[in-house]
Amino acid sequence: MTTARDLLSIAASQIGVKENPANSNKVKYAEWYGMNGQPWCDMFVSWCAYQAGAQNAVGKFAYCPYHADFFKKADRWINREDKPQPGDIVFFANKKTACHVGIVETRNGSSSVTTIEGNTAVDDDANGGQVMRRTRPYGTIGSSWYIMGFGRPAYDGISTSQTEEKQADMTPDTTVEVQMYLNKTYGASLAADGIFGPKTRASIVTQVQRSIGTIADGMFGPNSKAAWGSKVLHNGSRGNLAKLSQMMLVCRNYDVGPCGCDGEIGVDTTSGIRSFQYSNKLAIDGELGRETAAELFG
Repeated sequence: MTTARDLLSIAASQIGVKENPANSNKVKYAEWYGMNGQPWCDMFVSWCAYQAGAQNAVGKFAYCPYHADFFKKADRWINREDKPQPGDIVFFANKKTACHVGIVETRNGSSSVTTIEGNTAVDDDANGGQVMRRTRPYGTIGSSWYIMGFGRPAYDGISTSQTEEKQADMTPDTTVEVQMYLNKTYGASLAADGIFGPKTRASIVTQVQRSIGTIADGMFGPNSKAAWGSKVLHNGSRGNLAKLSQMMLVCRNYDVGPCGCDGEIGVDTTSGIRSFQYSNKLAIDGELGRETAAELFG
């Protein structure tokens, strides 16, 4: 029973391995593949999959475009606008063509992913000669270096639906997922029915009140407004209060972007705040200050 965790464990154990001699592309992964001396980023991914018992799910490739096509033909290609998961295979492109590959370790909100990659270096993204953990921004489509998308292996240790549910719990983007997150994280005991009722509202407000240091009674009244004080959540704000604010926006049918409630106020969440302010006849500044918070949580 192979899981994404198995693949990541194998990959992490290889961090620090370098080709020898330097700049030769000679390394054990390429030797295993039978192409020693050739660029080996995809051979590293294939080797890790073989060691983890996930060869059928991940594939065995030395050429990134063929590997990307493998996932597309299997209907397991994940667009870059969607949420990558740990164990997904990330493909980087130069202009239009896949040119480098790695394994997703974590998703960092809407800004970047942390990966484990072979044949990389800080000063040479795609032919750097070592196995490293990298943090990769998404980049601009069509530029000389950007994330083009992800392949999602069909691991046999956990179903796709289970994995997606786990990811949704961490970055909810629907009312049902918000309810699931509140149940899992705070023991809210909500019915995950997608209905934004008084119990779901009170559950979010209770956690907001705890975050701002006031009585946690689930009702955002004058005391809560006073406790909010001069706090302003704006583009670039991060943390649990930002995540709870995103969850309230989602439950009230305002969009926070494709990455869901990730705890980071970015362009999409700012747009959602502006839409909420417009609908509620508030000053439209895209920021979550005391007046907007009182209306959102009240």
